[in-house]
Amino acid sequence: MGNPCGLKEVSEFMGYLKSDLEISNGIFAPIEYERFLNNNNENLKTKIKSDLLQYNRDDLKRTKYIYDWLRKLK
Repeated sequence: MGNPCGLKEVSEFMGYLKSDLEISNGIFAPIEYERFLNNNNENLKTKIKSDLLQYNRDDLKRTKYIYDWLRKLK
């Protein structure tokens, strides 16, 4: 499988289809959140918020995918 071995790598190794998101790495999520907090442009804030929610939703879907895959091993 190789390194690193995080949620995205494990889920994709197990067959989860790679997502095409604006925020593609957990390192960027806090940076985007800070941009959200420090920005006065409401349109940009709405986009950043949407991107962060999509990123978090994808992580939850990946976690469920791994959970379901492991449950099938019983």
